[in-house]
Amino acid sequence: MTVQNQLVQWDIVIEQVHTPDDWDMLSVEDWDRLMGFKSQKSGPQHKLMAEHETEEQPAMMVDPFKFFVQSLDKDQLMEITEGEWRELFGDRTPSQIKEILDQFDYETILHVANVFSEEEIGSFMESLTEQEWEETTPDQWRAMVVGFSSQDFKEILDEMTDEQIMDVWECFEPWMSDKFFDNLRREDIEDFTLGEWKATMHLPVEEVKARFFDHMTTEEILELAAMIDDDEDLMGQFLRNLSRELYQQFTPEEWEALFFGLDNPEDIVDFA
Repeated sequence: MTVQNQLVQWDIVIEQVHTPDDWDMLSVEDWDRLMGFKSQKSGPQHKLMAEHETEEQPAMMVDPFKFFVQSLDKDQLMEITEGEWRELFGDRTPSQIKEILDQFDYETILHVANVFSEEEIGSFMESLTEQEWEETTPDQWRAMVVGFSSQDFKEILDEMTDEQIMDVWECFEPWMSDKFFDNLRREDIEDFTLGEWKATMHLPVEEVKARFFDHMTTEEILELAAMIDDDEDLMGQFLRNLSRELYQQFTPEEWEALFFGLDNPEDIVDFA
């Protein structure tokens, strides 16, 4: 049965439902039509219902829309049109929509997101609770870094700690990280939060040097070193992990900042 036919079956049953109590009046045949499958004990909807059924919450009380979406493979999800997605989501709350998106990979999430305007997506994200943000799936993070501009994604990172940002970065393939960093403007980097800088210092040293320090003035490097100076000794770790080849590629500003940052002549001798 095609997705379009399944949606027709969905509409036939949904037209009977006007109040929460109406759900209890649906027959087994109605539920089979709702799910778009023939009645059979081995059908996908029966397996899904059995997995979710408990004594406290019978299977028939579980959200039928979730069953419908779970029954579709990726190709079928990609066939759903803009109008059908809008009809399917209807008056569902942001929390209910997120539960559906939790099941999708990042490509499917991007497909769904293309249906809605920036304003609608912004309103959806602003309505999520702190707990729901903490439960963002890796594929949802991938969809955001790929689908959003670097500036918009940075606005999300601005509200996060360095530990949270590093956890997010674990979700990305290298090209996704490159997409984000390559499209940052100089003013975006100048506006990095302390958390963003600390997370950045945990990237490979050659990447930190090439993307950031190689383009900074002596004063900017010294200001950054002072800002991130803490018990983690991030700048010290960075310097210790540089190879001889990377030291040979230092800019004049990097050398100047290095020696200005050393506390006394003995430090310079030790470094040499």
